[in-house]
Amino acid sequence: MKKFQSTSFIKSASHAFDGLYLAFRSQRNFRKHLYIASVVLLISLLLKVSIFAFCILLLTNSLVLVLELLNSVFEFALDAYYKNKYSRLVKFAKDFGAKGLAYIAIQEDGTVKSSFAKFMTEKQSKDLIRAMSGEAGDLLL
Repeated sequence: MKKFQSTSFIKSASHAFDGLYLAFRSQRNFRKHLYIASVVLLISLLLKVSIFAFCILLLTNSLVLVLELLNSVFEFALDAYYKNKYSRLVKFAKDFGAKGLAYIAIQEDGTVKSSFAKFMTEKQSKDLIRAMSGEAGDLLL
């Protein structure tokens, strides 16, 4: 048997759940994404969206969570490789990985919060919101 080969499915599942628990406890963004995904799925159930729309929401929320986990893995690996010493390359990799989710949140009062608003002019932001049919209270991904 290989050194890291699991002996049973139960043991493998236990390791997977341990990893999810670690991510939940240590990664603030993972907790945020999990909370948002839960709220979105709960609202979709309350609004009785079609099964197709629910599956699309479930798939996209799962993808966001998986990408957040992958981002954390890359951050941990880079920290371990560089022994937690500051490196501009590590900082660049972490900053680049953190930009994986682009969103625009349109508040009820019309103000806009976005993960990339500082890179766009106000006109470009309004054009993008119009192209995505965004309205007050929407979260555009």
